[in-house]
Amino acid sequence: VFIRRALQTTIDDPQQVEALFGLPIYVSIARSKVQTALNEKQEALSRLPLLARVASMDVAIESLRSFRAALQFSMSHARNNIVLITGPTAGLGKSFVSANLAVVMAGSGRKILLIDADLRDGYLHRYFNVSRSGGLSDLLCGAKNPEACIHKNVIDNLDFIATGTLPPHPSELLLQPSLQTLLARLAPLYSMILIDSSP
Repeated sequence: VFIRRALQTTIDDPQQVEALFGLPIYVSIARSKVQTALNEKQEALSRLPLLARVASMDVAIESLRSFRAALQFSMSHARNNIVLITGPTAGLGKSFVSANLAVVMAGSGRKILLIDADLRDGYLHRYFNVSRSGGLSDLLCGAKNPEACIHKNVIDNLDFIATGTLPPHPSELLLQPSLQTLLARLAPLYSMILIDSSP
């Protein structure tokens, strides 16, 4: 056991992150058994269930409410109102966190914009039963304007921009100055912009 532990290269304790990187850990979000069961039932369907809507008292959603409070406090010291959510690898739940945090934030009465910027494999549009097309990639290449791409009030106080057509070279598209211009244009219109990115 001690040898196996010594050879392990993963981080499984939030205090390790704080010690190694000097980053504060505001919340740990438990894996939801309810969400796992919902995903198994909905796997073949086009729409994914939002845990914050179907099981609002789940422990994972309570953790997101704690995160909302910590995030609102920390944002008072930030340069802007834009939050990027990412993770080191796929399958860690960043899209789950992005979608449900957006719903929890919007539930507090604040106007929120959620952007699916995972231009490799984004699927947030399935949570809100809208089309992927006409989204971020179309905005960044200049094919559409924001008014045509923002899905208004997918949930009360929550607007959403899907990925758009998945481009062959997403990282090059995201490096374009048009992304910064777009965010600068949209930021004053919302209390917070949440961006779900690729790993």
